[in-house]
Amino acid sequence: MPVAAKLKSIDKQLSVIAVTDKGGSFNDILDSSKDIDKVIRISGGKYRRYPNQSKLLSLFDVKTHALNARDSFRTIKGLSQANKLIKQTSPSVIFIKGGYVSVPVGLAAKMAGIPYVTHDSDAVPSLSTKIIGKSAIKKLSGMPISGKNEQEFIHVGVPVSDKFIKISTSRQNELKKELGISEDTKMVLVTGGSQGAQRINSAIEKILPDLAKDKVLTVHQTGKKFQKTNSDLYRSITYIDEMYKYSGAADIIVSRAGSSLAEFAQQIKPVIAIPAKHLAGGHQILNAKILEKNNAAIVLGEDELDQSPSILLKTIRDLLSNRAKANSLAKAAERVYPSNSAERIATELMNILNKS
Repeated sequence: MPVAAKLKSIDKQLSVIAVTDKGGSFNDILDSSKDIDKVIRISGGKYRRYPNQSKLLSLFDVKTHALNARDSFRTIKGLSQANKLIKQTSPSVIFIKGGYVSVPVGLAAKMAGIPYVTHDSDAVPSLSTKIIGKSAIKKLSGMPISGKNEQEFIHVGVPVSDKFIKISTSRQNELKKELGISEDTKMVLVTGGSQGAQRINSAIEKILPDLAKDKVLTVHQTGKKFQKTNSDLYRSITYIDEMYKYSGAADIIVSRAGSSLAEFAQQIKPVIAIPAKHLAGGHQILNAKILEKNNAAIVLGEDELDQSPSILLKTIRDLLSNRAKANSLAKAAERVYPSNSAERIATELMNILNKS
């Protein structure tokens, strides 16, 4: 949506059509966007793969094989729908931003000779980009891409909502007041994503008494499966709708190493990143390596967190007491995730559109 908004600001006469899968998590948001003229849903199939699963277990994982087989037919159906859609709408350029429908849309665009641009938020190309990327007119990335194909990508950052802006001390205090937090209270925001993260939740639970002794307020997005009683220095929230307010009010953020880090980088917030090692492609592990290489976050592994939750407590205390270090991390993260991403992507798309 940030890219759609930038396109409309450049040319109000542009028609922007969003294509999503029928079970998409953010379909309601797309439907309500004033910058998207039409939302079309087509079928898309997921290919499941688990990097930490042994070859033997993978071979006999009947359930996964069955689901992948089923979803292959969904992809074939999506290709037929994408072909029909392209014939009906005759797009000038297509921006492909991941998701299950990326492959059928990309293949249909290739067959129709429509130029398309891919974008990956992570430090490693997604499976869909690997499949359709060779025919893309340009390949964009949210982070510096690591590996042998890094020269093929243009690093533009991750487009985020314009609600995530640079937070001054006065603005942080305003947000704290809005959330019922006193200005002099140190606040740590903990988020494992919209579903929460069990291993992060477990570590936080073990160090809460020490954080409370330090008079640190912990605001914890837990997901639905983790319930804990609130107190003066602990707020448990299943899902945070207006994340920009909480992240803007926070002094430190503990987070997974996914694309949400781009939002926190725009607010110039120091982050302790705990990558999920079980995700397909190991993209969060690679994201964390890029962040660590650029001194843009403190990275803690899940295994060391399991063995010693106190390492998270020590890291939080260190950053709260060393503002110079915290500020340095935050500013470095802003360089990893450029702030003008949506504008840069929109410019690339307009250049292609004007040439065509």
